[in-house]
Amino acid sequence: MWYNSYFCIPLDKSKNRKKLAKMENNILFITTFMRLLSDAMNRYTIKNTPETVNERVMLESLLVYGNTTLFEQNGNMLALPSVPSGEGFNLYGDPVSAWVFSRNGLFNKHVDLYVEGGADASMLNRGTQGIAIPSDKRGVMIWENKTRFPFINTVIYYASVISDTLRTIDVDRRWLKRPFIPVCEESLVPSITKMFDEMTDNNGIIPVSTGVLDIDKFDLKPVDVSPDIVKSAIELVEWYENKYRELCGTDSNTQVDKKGENLIADEVHVNDEYTDKSGDALIECLNHYLELANSQFGTDMKAERKEVTDNERTENVSRDSGRGLPVSNND
Repeated sequence: MWYNSYFCIPLDKSKNRKKLAKMENNILFITTFMRLLSDAMNRYTIKNTPETVNERVMLESLLVYGNTTLFEQNGNMLALPSVPSGEGFNLYGDPVSAWVFSRNGLFNKHVDLYVEGGADASMLNRGTQGIAIPSDKRGVMIWENKTRFPFINTVIYYASVISDTLRTIDVDRRWLKRPFIPVCEESLVPSITKMFDEMTDNNGIIPVSTGVLDIDKFDLKPVDVSPDIVKSAIELVEWYENKYRELCGTDSNTQVDKKGENLIADEVHVNDEYTDKSGDALIECLNHYLELANSQFGTDMKAERKEVTDNERTENVSRDSGRGLPVSNND
């Protein structure tokens, strides 16, 4: 499995063009996914975790599974990925117990869970198949968001559309370099294919013997490819990237006029509010469940957003003519 592993594929040794194109698609998706995954893993941090709790595993579990369960094992606090057990959910849809499991597959344990309100109403401890027995050893399931939907699905979606758009840029870029299709007799296909392969490698001088290739027996049909397609695709990638970071709540999006006109500060920072809402809702939910864990285990854990780099607020924000980035007018 490519996830969380290293790979090295010699693309130039592939002889099948269809397989090579598919391989390039897959590799670009993988590299895009891992880049976005890194952004998602750095949306927030969890402070004051016990020494036996691995924060990275907590963040990964919350991202991939939407939850992680804190529990005690031999006097030590642990946090591992978890799934609700066969006892199911109570009438509010909260799991009453869970199976926790390790990354190496050598450890799994059934853990009764702390249920909000269960101490006052015993019926809240009842699942579809049984009752969680109240005790001081219950675990606490931490949820990343109120919908309990793993953010990894958002990462996969944006990795898919961004990598597909980037591949569109690659293909159109090649068409711009060679805006025609060779048409020839079947017997000349191998020779022409070899010649165009050398052109793909940016070989400027390609001598061809007339004994091998008769130039009168093939033709070049032009293909209508506009550079505007590449430009539009680049802008679309930027739009996808901004929307993804907006959902992450990790980046202060900027709206930059592509024509180079000055924008007022409110226009430049139009998406800041949505970015803040995404990040604040995430932290609010996490801290709600972390407070339950703190009261259960006597800890002082707290989730905090990572530093958000905000552009300097000015009345008018011009753009860098070289890269199209917003810059301050003040020196």
